[in-house]
Amino acid sequence: MDKRQQSAKSDLDAEQAAEAIKSAAKSIRDSSIKIKETARILRQSGAINELAEAVKIAAQASRDTMVEINESAKEIVDHGVIRETVLAVEQTTAAAKETVNTIKDSFATNSARAMSKATLDSQKKEAQVLIPTKS
Repeated sequence: MDKRQQSAKSDLDAEQAAEAIKSAAKSIRDSSIKIKETARILRQSGAINELAEAVKIAAQASRDTMVEINESAKEIVDHGVIRETVLAVEQTTAAAKETVNTIKDSFATNSARAMSKATLDSQKKEAQVLIPTKS
């Protein structure tokens, strides 16, 4: 490419850049005008004030709810509800463990008895085979 062609291309690139900047500037101006108009309409309609009031009421309700929850938690602790609940759970756990152990012991005893009876029955059968009974 010779110098003349390079110069023409360079001029074209510069013109394209200038047009792109002008287009961006126009978009910024148009958007600014729309934003300004929207803000004016929102202010005049009272929508912003209503939104602000709603947020204030929600924040107050959240605060009041947390105060109530905090007071309830303090009352629960002060009246020993949590301590009594933990104690009841511990006692229930201990009783359940005792029940399981009792069932295990009973099962082991019954199994041993059943095995002893089966052994005795087997031994009786063997004895009958070895020593026939008189009929």
